[in-house]
Amino acid sequence: MNPPLRPNCASFSSGPCAKRPGWSVASLQNALVGRSHRSASALEKLQEVTTRIRQLLGIPQDYRIAILPGSSTGAMETAFWNLLGVLGVDILKCDVFSRIWACDIRKQLGLDVRIFSSPFGHLPEINTVDSTRDVIFCWTGTTACISVPHVEWIGENRVGLTLCDATSAAFLVDLPWPKLDATAFSCQKVLGGEASFGFLVLGPRAFSRLEHYTPQWPIPHLIRLKKEGKILEDIFHERTINTISLLVVEDFLNTLIWVEQIGGVQALRQLTRTNHACAEQWMGQQKDFTYFVQDPAVRALTPIGLVPAHKGFAERSIDDQWKYLSCIVDLLEKERFAFDVLGHIKSAPHLRFWIGPTISPIDLARALDGLSWAYAKLGREL
Repeated sequence: MNPPLRPNCASFSSGPCAKRPGWSVASLQNALVGRSHRSASALEKLQEVTTRIRQLLGIPQDYRIAILPGSSTGAMETAFWNLLGVLGVDILKCDVFSRIWACDIRKQLGLDVRIFSSPFGHLPEINTVDSTRDVIFCWTGTTACISVPHVEWIGENRVGLTLCDATSAAFLVDLPWPKLDATAFSCQKVLGGEASFGFLVLGPRAFSRLEHYTPQWPIPHLIRLKKEGKILEDIFHERTINTISLLVVEDFLNTLIWVEQIGGVQALRQLTRTNHACAEQWMGQQKDFTYFVQDPAVRALTPIGLVPAHKGFAERSIDDQWKYLSCIVDLLEKERFAFDVLGHIKSAPHLRFWIGPTISPIDLARALDGLSWAYAKLGREL
């Protein structure tokens, strides 16, 4: 059985994601390599990044933007350590990272935490969160291929803060900023930027908390937003806490300009919807795989999670399921159909294909045909 046509680009990782169409190293020729990140020229670049992000995402002018180390995870941890402790905390725990946060906030910070948990592939009951407490949630959990369907459960007159990891939602979802007090995202998701720094957007309510509250615990230097009771204002004026890669900055800036040229966030959404329709068509034409997330209302737009549909797969042990999927992934990579599509090892066994706006629908169709071919070649029993 001959394999089908291979994609031109086989990168389907959920982060860092595939680079934008037409990207090349040559596009980074204006990077300020060898320059200090504190130089006037570097600050101009960083200011241009935050200005373009604010415009593309519609971030209100009274919301502050900080560039922080450690990608979106670093930005979220910064929010936890600097803002939490005034009220109790409710956490929606449905993916790998929200599980990590729940552990950190309960064990490291020792706070009053209520955890609303669900198995991978399912969303907790979001209407049970308490608006008098701080609430932490992930808009789109790529490790569970799941997304919150709406934010009606976030009250307009809430007492607590909402802390949102929007790293796979920013640039795809119309984020309702009035309902988001502290929001983290990175450049490696959706836009295919390099992993390095993350962004933390603080609304007026979160900034007021930061001004008037000092946690009782010591805060590591890399995620500290205050010193001796005073806000480190420079952080909100593109002066990063640690040395930042200006090569990565140039790469992200170049991608932001591309987004503007193709029509902004609306164009990114349309490109992703086209890929989603391609995946839906493939799903309707085969019976070997089913969705990891069964409920379409909470199924993420990207990535898509897949599991073998045959009964024998579900009857295997978790370890055997991972081994089975790993064999499929090894063949996909060997034949250059798709790279990095094995689900997160701390999640439940599944395959996940990133289908965001930097993915070509032709490449996606070929990769999925390659998956059908690999499955048929290996067989159910392996």
